[in-house]
Amino acid sequence: MTVRFQNSREMKAPQSGVPEWQAILDSVGFESRGDTNIAKLAYHLWVLIRQTSGSFRILLNGPTGTGKESMAKGVHGFQPRTIGNFVVVNCPLLMEATAHTSLFGAKIGSFTDQKEEKKGSFELAAHAGDTIFLDEVDKLPPPVRSQLYRVLHERTYERFGESGVVRPFHGNVVAASSASADQFSHHFPQELLSRLAETGEVQMPGLNERKEEHRRALIDHGLRHWIGGKILMDDDVRAFLLREDFPRNVRGLKTTMNQLACYAKEDAESTKKVPTMTMEHLGVVQQFQIQPSFTPKHEKLSEPASETITLEQAELMTFKEMLMTSIGRHGINQSVLAREMGINRNTLREKIRRLSEQEEIEAGTYLASLLRDLLQRVLSECAGNRQLAAAKLKIPVRTLYNWMGKTAILEGKNDTNQGVVSADEKVVA
Repeated sequence: MTVRFQNSREMKAPQSGVPEWQAILDSVGFESRGDTNIAKLAYHLWVLIRQTSGSFRILLNGPTGTGKESMAKGVHGFQPRTIGNFVVVNCPLLMEATAHTSLFGAKIGSFTDQKEEKKGSFELAAHAGDTIFLDEVDKLPPPVRSQLYRVLHERTYERFGESGVVRPFHGNVVAASSASADQFSHHFPQELLSRLAETGEVQMPGLNERKEEHRRALIDHGLRHWIGGKILMDDDVRAFLLREDFPRNVRGLKTTMNQLACYAKEDAESTKKVPTMTMEHLGVVQQFQIQPSFTPKHEKLSEPASETITLEQAELMTFKEMLMTSIGRHGINQSVLAREMGINRNTLREKIRRLSEQEEIEAGTYLASLLRDLLQRVLSECAGNRQLAAAKLKIPVRTLYNWMGKTAILEGKNDTNQGVVSADEKVVA
């Protein structure tokens, strides 16, 4: 689960001659110029939200990489009232046993060694003006769908371990799915679907469905905002980007342009000329744009349970979720992790031992294995680009390579090592 916050001060004031809805989309990085269909879609959402009394419910459907999260941020900024928190939930990452805690929170003492209350995502977005974004909502674990329906229908929720204590929810809900309409409606409850689309629903078009004028405007937008600095582009490269069907849509276009910019800036350091993206750079980038498969070794804990889960298993799953979050911030130093999680090192070691036994992994390499899985996933999402991966993790590139070195003890022990390189490997992109 990822949580981000955005307040009204981060929304740019409308430029002269630019509609307010367009200025808001510009401020969140969604480029809608050049395609009247995209502009109509955005304006449609603007009208629905501005004229809706109270909170809203919006459903966005479209292929991966079409900008659903950016549009959700724009929708958050469309509301006429004071803009509050923007909270993102990645539904596929929610584990069945701990989804309720992640979404709705838990009171103190609900789990062993829990010394502080846990606020769930809905509590962080519970006030008027807040918005919760449920990404890939169709992959929400079935046991919590009924609880989501209650939030949407009754506008209330309960924390784990707080039976009978009803808390109000006044926030907005934006949900998104990359499944086709038929797939979505086939396995997702229709009543819940209608509640998610109560204010409106729209279909986000893929990049190959957009007009050439919009793709051209999108490339120009990328040159200004994605890569930073003054970088030129050869006409042949632009022509390729205009006609190419990127499997990951806008996200794929952005990744390719970022990698081209890296090579252009690298060459410019030696030639002392203005950085220029060339077909030679494009040829090199394409060689390394193989999407590595990533199957976490620890997936058995994330699979929906076919039988009743014990309290001990639920506690371990919740602890692992917290542990992964801490590792993403601080690496695998046990003292730092224990301090971050509010427990002593002996408690941390004992829980690591229990997790490693359950997953049949050597306890001594368990933390490094978790870190390795994290690096593989992020590097896969960034097409192997280490600079982009470091930025996504919000850590320095030097720290990323340090973490790669710590996971090198696992090299050669399994076949799922695509995307991870040793600390002294030459940076290619």
